[in-house]
Amino acid sequence: MEFEFGFDVFPHRSVIVITEELGGTHRPFAQNIAAVAMQRGEKVVYFTGKNREDIIALMDLYQIPHNENFKVVEGVRDRTLISKDCTGDLCILDDFAPLYVGVPLEKIREEMWNLIDRSRKNKGILIILDAGILPRDVEQMIYALADGVVRLVTTLEGSRIKRYINIPKMNGIIPPEQYIPFTLNGDGLLVDTRERHG
Repeated sequence: MEFEFGFDVFPHRSVIVITEELGGTHRPFAQNIAAVAMQRGEKVVYFTGKNREDIIALMDLYQIPHNENFKVVEGVRDRTLISKDCTGDLCILDDFAPLYVGVPLEKIREEMWNLIDRSRKNKGILIILDAGILPRDVEQMIYALADGVVRLVTTLEGSRIKRYINIPKMNGIIPPEQYIPFTLNGDGLLVDTRERHG
């Protein structure tokens, strides 16, 4: 069966990494997943080093709906807050890489296992990872332990910027064999499921 993309395809009770090398599309991408969860009546807790107003402004910019089920834990500089305050059905960990700069690989592995254990108790966890901040072996270990990885890829084709979704792994689905094109603008995040690029 061919993979059909939708923000509701991400498995529950999983740790999913959304990663991008340079750019600002991975946050609105994760926030769209949060919006789908909120529409289902789920509680979403969003951890960020930024201010709540900045997160809401970004969601409003891309017309991502939010409601009373959306809680922002702002100004996060302490990793221990995540395990203590992750009380929602879906927890989104923004600014993940900066929290782990200089932390030994063994400690990060232990904390990833803790996140995986928490996810199995009927909780979804999205990690927003800015690629290239952490050492390569640390990033690879995070990808290996996660239940799913979504890479957002930006390329230059002629004079136009093109954006694609690449899903190299995802529990419960057969990953698509081709990139999925998408656009991000004032109308929101729009996934083009008609066109496929290999």
